[in-house]
Amino acid sequence: MASILRIKRSEVSGNPSVLGAGELAYSALADSGANGGDRLYIGMGVETNGNAVNHVIIGGKRYTDMIDAATNTNTVSTLVSVLTRAAKAAAITCSRAGANPPTLDELKESRA
Repeated sequence: MASILRIKRSEVSGNPSVLGAGELAYSALADSGANGGDRLYIGMGVETNGNAVNHVIIGGKRYTDMIDAATNTNTVSTLVSVLTRAAKAAAITCSRAGANPPTLDELKESRA
C-alpha cells in the first residue's frame, strides 16, 4: 500500500511559524530575496510546543532559479556562490554527530 507524504505549504508566508523536528514545509510565496518565499524548509533540533528550534532551508525554487540564471547567462559567479554555500553546509553537516545541518547564522559565520 502506498504512503502519503504531506508537506506544509503556504502561498502567503515565508518561513513557517511552527515546524516540528523532521517536518517539511514549502513556501510558494513569490521570493523577494528576504521574505523567505520559494523555499523548502525542514524543522531541526529540540522542539518547544511542537516547534523545532531551527527551520533549515534545504532547497526550493529560489535556488533552482539561481542555477538556471547562472547557466543561461554563463554567470559563473552566481553559480560558484550557490555551490560554495552548499559545500560549506555539507562540510558542517558531515562534521556533526547525527548529520545535523547548520543554521543560516552558522553559514554566515563560516564566510568570515
